[in-house]
Amino acid sequence: MADFKTIPLDHINVDFPVRHAIPSLDGLKASVKRVGIRTPLLVNPASMELVSGYRRYRACVELRRATVRVAFPADVVDACTVLGDHVTASEEQLCAVPMAPRDRVNLAIRLNEFPKPADVPKRSFSCSAHTALAVDLTPKSLRRVVRMIDACQEGQLECDEKCYSARKTLTVMLSAVDLSPNSVDAERMIDRIYAKFRRGQTPETLSEFEEGMTNKEGSGQLEIATAITKVAAQRFRKRTIADFRMGIDQVTGGISGLVSFGLPDDIPAGSRDYAMKEIKRGRQDLYVLLKQLQEMQ
Repeated sequence: MADFKTIPLDHINVDFPVRHAIPSLDGLKASVKRVGIRTPLLVNPASMELVSGYRRYRACVELRRATVRVAFPADVVDACTVLGDHVTASEEQLCAVPMAPRDRVNLAIRLNEFPKPADVPKRSFSCSAHTALAVDLTPKSLRRVVRMIDACQEGQLECDEKCYSARKTLTVMLSAVDLSPNSVDAERMIDRIYAKFRRGQTPETLSEFEEGMTNKEGSGQLEIATAITKVAAQRFRKRTIADFRMGIDQVTGGISGLVSFGLPDDIPAGSRDYAMKEIKRGRQDLYVLLKQLQEMQ
């Protein structure tokens, strides 16, 4: 569970903000004057580095506040949960400003610095599955973008042709992030951009990949592109339905197994809290899924 405390502002490390550009604080400062900071700042307790809430931090500094309420998550799951509460709130409540794609990727990288839950097997736990959803990306898209960031950093000392290609590829990838957030189309497009880079080619603009997702005219390619699109759509639909059925079987089978197995008497308090939190979250997700299925009838 996250630990919530009120600490002095000067105890927080803000040397490397997640946002590259800070939008106007006028509306936020007026809100802070009126109702205070509603959502605590997210701080990594190991480094005291500010992870989320730089605009709120700046507003407090400009209003000459001495202290601020912060959340110290115990692990990456807690951090994503705290951040999720802030992301899902309305902009009117928080005077929030949407984050640019590269800022959301930076935030995901910062979230990955939190430790994994102590009571969960590390081999079966994926940080990106949590951090990507927390910043409204798919895990696969996030992994692709992070690989390109690593490729850019590897060539910082000698900016050769490969380094230039990596930076150009990263720019095109970030342009695709908000094309269709958290969707198959954006993920497929980022995959195609990454594949072109792996072939030793340099993506120049997003339009060349957008064209590949639609029909091309001339040279007899209209019929070919249409046929390929239909086949790909059918294959994806079959795979999606199969994955859906398998996911339902895993969930229901796992629940039945837990109920029939029973609970041991010596479950640690931390494990109990984690289990109750995950069960409550899963119950809400299952209810949403049930409502969607009922609406399809």
